This record gives sequence, structure tokens and C-alpha cells, in this order.
Amino acid sequence: MEHYLNIPVFHQPLGISDEKNFFQVPDSWIIFISDVRGSTKAIENGRYKDVNIVGVSTISAVKNACGLEEIPYIFGGDGATFVLPADFDQSTQSALVGCAQMAKREFQFELRIRRIMVGALRRAGQDLKIGRFQISPNITMAVFMGGALSLADDWAKDPKREELKIDESQNVQASFEGLECRWQPIQSKRGEVLSLLLKARGQNRLAVGELYKNFLEYLGNLMGKSRHDLFPLSQMKMNSTFSLRKLLSEAKVRSLPKTLERIKYLLNLWLNSSVSYFLLKFQMKAFGVDWKIYKKEVIENSDFLKFDDTLRIVLDVDAGQKRQLLSHLEDLKNQGLCYYGAHLSKQALMTCLVENRFGKHVHFIDGAGGGYALAARQMKAQFHENPKA
Repeated sequence: MEHYLNIPVFHQPLGISDEKNFFQVPDSWIIFISDVRGSTKAIENGRYKDVNIVGVSTISAVKNACGLEEIPYIFGGDGATFVLPADFDQSTQSALVGCAQMAKREFQFELRIRRIMVGALRRAGQDLKIGRFQISPNITMAVFMGGALSLADDWAKDPKREELKIDESQNVQASFEGLECRWQPIQSKRGEVLSLLLKARGQNRLAVGELYKNFLEYLGNLMGKSRHDLFPLSQMKMNSTFSLRKLLSEAKVRSLPKTLERIKYLLNLWLNSSVSYFLLKFQMKAFGVDWKIYKKEVIENSDFLKFDDTLRIVLDVDAGQKRQLLSHLEDLKNQGLCYYGAHLSKQALMTCLVENRFGKHVHFIDGAGGGYALAARQMKAQFHENPKA
């Protein structure tokens, strides 16, 4: 594999269970991991929106620094993991250092950033393969298998592995162009928003793939056969926000503090968000954009399903679907087939990267009040109770 964009795409969620859709990542490529330290405590203090936007800011900064149409990454709620060719080593390091400095200055968060060679993980016994899931006509997302990213995450959180740290001494101004956080929390249409993590147990690739395949088929039978039935968002529930307080998170990331620039950015942001509200409400055409179909594009371009040896999915469920799904997951866990984590809320949060409004925009979805981060805590607790794979 010479270039990520040369990888053939697959179009259905079931493709994550087929190893033929995945290709070997070269030893020379580098994994970068970012996450907000103490994110669970921050979430418990009601700061999940801040945690979320800092996590997405790393994707914006790295993408801008690399200057590529697409980069392979996985968003985890409180951070992101990137898998990149060595050509982008220094630019990615600088971008992440800039993110860490912004997170400290604006949100008082410590953003942990680590750098790990793919070859080192392979020598430790874990492989890494990559695929491209076409989520809409304009957007693809990277998916991963092989075990290397799980080991990389363990290494990143090991305080003894000093060699993985990145030099953060230089003052860096990262570019967060394209990052937006302008939607109100999106109310569930069926009852509850479920942020779900599912990790198969065992080393047999065929058996692991079969578990994910069977689970996605079960999900299709429960939620609906079409991929659109899995989308957790509803156009009727989506609205731009007028709240300066809610818009402040984007302004903190995109402008410098205590400056006229911050005030101008925030006021301009409020004006743009207010105009967008009415354009969306009355389904108008303006500024070269058909706002009648924009919400539909947003939903189709959402990253509601991700895969990195762990299936990560956000669903909108009614009481019966929730009961059946959680019971099914508990049965799978008790059979020793998987670990899982689930977090329920009444709303979804959405943070966006907008290259343009003509299709090139991607939207990061999670449950309000903790989402993936708290689901991960539940899954890790299961792993500690029974760590044998």
C-alpha cells in the first residue's frame, strides 16, 4: 500500500467483518495518539462538550497540517488516533503540540500525545491493516484491524514509555480551519441515544469477523435493513444554536484569547449560525448551497459507525430496542465472545469539519453527557474482571 487513497472502498457496514477489505500498513508508518487526560472527571463535571471539541480539534489540526484530501484516523470522543506515512511525521507532531497548547490555554485540559512506529508494534506481535469505508458519496472513513491500535493505546498510557513522548517545548500555533460546533444538542427521535463499543474476544480472525458480521446482521434485523435505518440523527431534531455560550467553544479553538479577534470571531459566528438557522428552517437556496438538502447530507456524512478492532456505533433506540440490544450484548459477554460498553443519553452531540458545504463536510456524533468515553470505562471494567482474550 503506497497511498491511503489507493485503497479500494467498501460501502456497507458488514464490510468491516471481511478481511479482504483491509490492506497491510507499512512498518514505516507512524501512529499518533491524542486523548484528554482526566476526561472522565471532566465529563462528570459537565464538561463533555469541551472534551469533545478538543478531541475533534486534533483531527482538524492534523488534516490541515498534512494538507491532504483525506487522512486515516479514528475519533474516540476524548481524542483521536492517526495512522500516517513518515512523510507527515514532523507536520503531525507540530499540529498536535499546537493542540495541546490550545487545550491547556483555553480549557485547562492536558492533552496526552504519543508517537508509535507501526513496525515496533508488529515486532511486539500485533499486526495493523487498514480499509476505507465509504459512508457517503463524498466521504470515506478509515477502519483498522490487527490488534496494533489496542496495543498502541496501552503503550500510550504507560508512564514508563518515555520514548513515545513528543517534544512540546516549542510554541506552536496550529490551524483549526474548518472546525465548527454550531448545532444544538440533537434530541433523540425514538427515546434514547446509545453510544456503544463492542470488542470481540479471541485470536481467531475468522471467528472474530463472524462475531462482528452476526452482530451487525442482528442490528439490521432490530433497527432496519437499510444503512439509513441506523443513522442516529433526525432532520426534524437538528437546529443551529443561537447561544453565545454554546458557540464560545468553537471561538476558543479558532481565535486567540483576550483579543479583538476573539470578539469579532464570536459575533461573526453568532451571525452565521443565526442565518443558517433560518436558511435551514425555510429550506432556501443561498450562497450557492441548497439548504433544503443540507441536513440530509449532514446525516449521511456522520461518523456514526467506526471500527478499529472495536466496533464503535451511535444509535437512536426506543425502549424495546434498547432492552433487546443490551440483553443480546450481555448474552454475548457471558458466552465469553466479547466485551462491550454502553452509554445512554437523551441527546446526541455533533462537532463538524467543514471543507465546503457542497458535500465535503464530516460530522462527529456522540451521545451527550459522556458517550464513547463512559462506554469505554464500562468496557475496560469488564476487561479487568476477565482479561483473558
